[in-house]
Parts: sequence; C-alpha cells; structure tokens
Amino acid sequence: MAIHQQGATTLNLNSPEVLKGLLEAQNLAVETREDWCVPNGVLPAIRTVWVAGEAAGTGRLDVEIVLGDERRLTECFAGIGKSPEEQQKDALQNFLMSSFHVLLAAFWGRVDAEQVNVATWTIAGTSWTAYVGGFSRRLSVGIDVELPDGYLEQIAQVIQQAPLEHDSHWCRTFFCNIGSQKRIHEALLDNEQWAAGEEMMKNVAWPVSDGFYSVRNFLVLTR
Repeated sequence: MAIHQQGATTLNLNSPEVLKGLLEAQNLAVETREDWCVPNGVLPAIRTVWVAGEAAGTGRLDVEIVLGDERRLTECFAGIGKSPEEQQKDALQNFLMSSFHVLLAAFWGRVDAEQVNVATWTIAGTSWTAYVGGFSRRLSVGIDVELPDGYLEQIAQVIQQAPLEHDSHWCRTFFCNIGSQKRIHEALLDNEQWAAGEEMMKNVAWPVSDGFYSVRNFLVLTR
C-alpha cells in the first residue's frame, strides 16, 4: 500500500491528519479529538506517535489503540532514513504493510482478503475469529529468504495454550537475523513479553544468512 500525501510538504505523524486520511480512504467516517482518530465516533480510537531515535538515521512510530474495554494496544515500527521525513515514511510504510489491515478488519470491519486471512479458531471450547496478517519481511540488499514451513501453524498452536480472558487479544511475533552471529526472537501477547511464544520461535528452523533479514507477523483474536 503506497503512501500518498495531498497538499502537504512534510510528514507529521504526531498529527492525526495522516492517519485520518488513511482511514477515510477505507470509507470510515472519522472524528478527531486532540491527537486521536475516532472512526464512527466511538471506541476503539487510534493515534500515531513519532519518537525520534537516539541513533542517527532512525526513529520509531508508535500506533496506539484504545479499545472498548479501555485496554490499550500498541504496535511499534522502526523507521530508517537520511532525514526525519524519510524515517517517518519508512516507519509508516512498515505499519501499512504489517498491522494496518489487521486492525481495520478486527475493529472496524474493513476486510481486505489480499491482506488479512480471517478464520475461526476454537480455543478451550470457545470460538474465536482470528484476523491474521501476512508475514512482512525487511531484507538487506541481495538477501532473500523463505518463511519456515508451518510457522503460522506453530503460532496458532502456542496461542491455544495461552490464557485468553478478554473479548479480544493480539499477538505480534518478530524474528531478526543480524549476520550469522546474532538473532532476535520477540513474541508479545497483548503487548506483554510472551515466554511461550519466544520459546516456540527459538525452535523454528530459521534460514541461516550472513546478511540482515526480519520477519514480522501480527494477528488479532476476537471472541
């Protein structure tokens, strides 16, 4: 999904206007209340927050959603570039390719079948709707890797062992290969470190590479 700016010369992700335009492009009526976008005038509400990075050439986009039960969902995206605007564009594109369509489907009923797989999962006798995003990858030049076989099924299996007490839950997994010596395994369930998910990821047969690559997935469950 490409980023289009109309009538703007700079990108400001601390303003609700960019996100408002993206939501309105999905045929949602959007109110703005301070820095929040409120589709249809009711919760969930969503906003973007840009955080300048300490290291040169980097920054971070935080996407925050306040749910109907007032819990807060947060997704974070790195942005890389020579200028702050390039960094914001990079982080926003990362968000659009990773979590945006999952959030639209789960919370606002806008399902793009090319971006989100919607399925029914039965967990501990309860029926859940799973909104599963694609696996977004970031690769260094000249690197290409295949997703390990059965990775989504392994995510689903370990989620079925988790205590799901609310009407909605969300899961993010992130794997990063930095050369042949360093690997990062990150799994979050409802924004909390998820030990069972991380252990599962460590047992996955990730491709070996001397370059950089990362694989990210985001999904939402609703009862």
